[in-house]
Amino acid sequence: MNPRDVIPLGDDDWERNLFSRDLRRALRRRSRTGTEIYLRQLEIDKLVEFDHQDTEGTGDALEFAFKKETDFLNDIRQAANGDRAALELGASKLNAFSSYNNRRAARRFGRL
Repeated sequence: MNPRDVIPLGDDDWERNLFSRDLRRALRRRSRTGTEIYLRQLEIDKLVEFDHQDTEGTGDALEFAFKKETDFLNDIRQAANGDRAALELGASKLNAFSSYNNRRAARRFGRL
């Protein structure tokens, strides 16, 4: 970076002020500011990617759990063959299975 691009000075002033403390300080501040902005943007990009991956993982886990629970429900209905006691027992097991899946997802991905 050419210091003349940062702080415009006339040619006469340039020679006299080239090594001035204020000019060097201004150049360092500008450089640090650019670096800080760049590092901040990297951190934001990282957090966005983490959020994206967490959202995808949560969605996949919940979709899979839902599929398994509905498969289980269909198996219960078929096995019960209209027997009300068997349906109630199956519903109780399905509720326990669903609660387990929800707790597991909450542990893995945080509160849902």
